[in-house]
Amino acid sequence: MLYGDGDFDQDSLTDYYMRFYGYGVDIPENVERLKRAAGWIAEHFDPLDTIIDFGGGDGIIEGELSRMGFARTCTAQVGDMLPEGARLIFASHVLEHIYALAGVMAEIVSALAGDGTLIIDGPDATGLLQRWGLPILDFQTKHINHFRLIDYLHLGREWGLELVHHS
Repeated sequence: MLYGDGDFDQDSLTDYYMRFYGYGVDIPENVERLKRAAGWIAEHFDPLDTIIDFGGGDGIIEGELSRMGFARTCTAQVGDMLPEGARLIFASHVLEHIYALAGVMAEIVSALAGDGTLIIDGPDATGLLQRWGLPILDFQTKHINHFRLIDYLHLGREWGLELVHHS
């Protein structure tokens, strides 16, 4: 269990996640999900587009897209300098772990091209409301933020993003 007194930062949380959880994509279901996502990206974006896998610790998206001829794809972690003019930033299961969400969102939005796309793939905390009697940490102890669909929509709107699709 992780408790914080409010005097910690993203680096200490990232270190904690790595030591106790890893990046979490090494289970077959996650690897296959990310490979399918890379296939979808390859169908909808140009191989010359700048694509950032934000928080993709194991580099699966970057590796898959590289094999498909995408030359301007990179994996970036929280705190990394993001390339500007990105046509796509793919943030899969990362925003719920971010302590300083406003700063990270500012970096993401400034890295996007004017017509760029941000894909957020993350857990839906709606189940918390359905099981309200449980302590909030029963949902997932390593999540700092708990998003429902409406929260993801508000987050995008707050940062000037327009919803294109949700599922």
